[in-house]
Amino acid sequence: MFKFSNVPPALFTQLGQSVFGGSILLITPLLLSINEQAVLFLFLSLGALSRLADMGFLNLVVIYSSKAKDNISEDYTSALMSLTFERHVKAILVIFPLILLTGFSILFLKNNLTIYAFSWSIYVLALAMVFSLNFFLSFYEGRYDIRYAHICRGLLYGSSGLFFLVFSFLGFSIYSLGLSLFISAFLLLITLLKKRVINVNLNNDLHNSSIKKDFNQLSKKTFFSWLGGYFGTHGLVGSSYLFVDSIFSGMLGLTLNIFIFIQNLSNIFLVSKIPEISRLASTKSQAAFGLVKESLKKTYISYIILVFVFFVILLNLPEKYSNRLLGPENVFFISCGFLGIIFTYAYSIFVRAFQIEPFAFMSIATSLIGNFGMIFLAVFYQDLSMISFTLASLISFVWTYYIYTQCRITYE
Repeated sequence: MFKFSNVPPALFTQLGQSVFGGSILLITPLLLSINEQAVLFLFLSLGALSRLADMGFLNLVVIYSSKAKDNISEDYTSALMSLTFERHVKAILVIFPLILLTGFSILFLKNNLTIYAFSWSIYVLALAMVFSLNFFLSFYEGRYDIRYAHICRGLLYGSSGLFFLVFSFLGFSIYSLGLSLFISAFLLLITLLKKRVINVNLNNDLHNSSIKKDFNQLSKKTFFSWLGGYFGTHGLVGSSYLFVDSIFSGMLGLTLNIFIFIQNLSNIFLVSKIPEISRLASTKSQAAFGLVKESLKKTYISYIILVFVFFVILLNLPEKYSNRLLGPENVFFISCGFLGIIFTYAYSIFVRAFQIEPFAFMSIATSLIGNFGMIFLAVFYQDLSMISFTLASLISFVWTYYIYTQCRITYE
């Protein structure tokens, strides 16, 4: 018998992101020109720089707050909230203005793009709001209720997708992206304030505790790991726009986002288990191994099925749509690369449960391989340029699996 409680909580977030991402993928070839497509995915690529504010920070919030479930002291919870709240405020005040200026510099570098400066500003403001909301939801997810947090995220992204469809058909073009996200974030903000999910309980007296030292040390290492992750995927679009060709960049952006969409949908089994894996690993329970493997199996099987469905659809797409995507060779290399990313992500969840972050150098190195390799290959033969993405993904997986085996030996 079907039970609502058996539904993986992350499914709600992924369904919402599917509506948002799906609406973008649907509307782009129908209502936007090839040049507007390039600008839209340039926005999405630059907008993904919001990871600089996160860089694993929100993941750490979930891990640390999930351990508060087993800690009866309210002082621990208030100290953790105080520390992480101030960190998230600093990120908003520093990172998002830098993202705004980075976008402006590229828009003004390309004189024909200056008309999009205002729409870019709205989009960055919306991203800052979404980051802040996700901070409070991450804390609530680990400490109290994972399902409610994911339902809220699902509603945020799902409503953004619906607004994007409406604004696009009304002729708002690129403006639709920022407006849809801003309105949805504002509505969720009101809801969370009423439900007291946004409830800042600060305790500055505990800032010198071990919580601050451990969290900040791990956060610094995590920053570089996620920075490499950004340039290894989203950064490819910006690199190709600046150094290869705007049309190629637009096609790459659309193709990559389809696979990000597929990957996110497949990852629900892993994402839903992060708090549980973290708690099991912290107590050195052998069940942590089984939970990682079980979740990974469901994830990669789902991914293979979804990719197969996509290839079937790709073979039957109208020319108007298929011409907006990269060729079949590059699509194949991208699909292999994302499979490697899924395996890497699964084993890194277990490693990070020990509150260590050994992936910084690996992440930066493989992102450089992917980006420079793509630029180099695109000069000679664009249809094979994404081989570098597959190679970088393979190196990441082998590297991560080695670290995982070493952690497992220590664990046992």
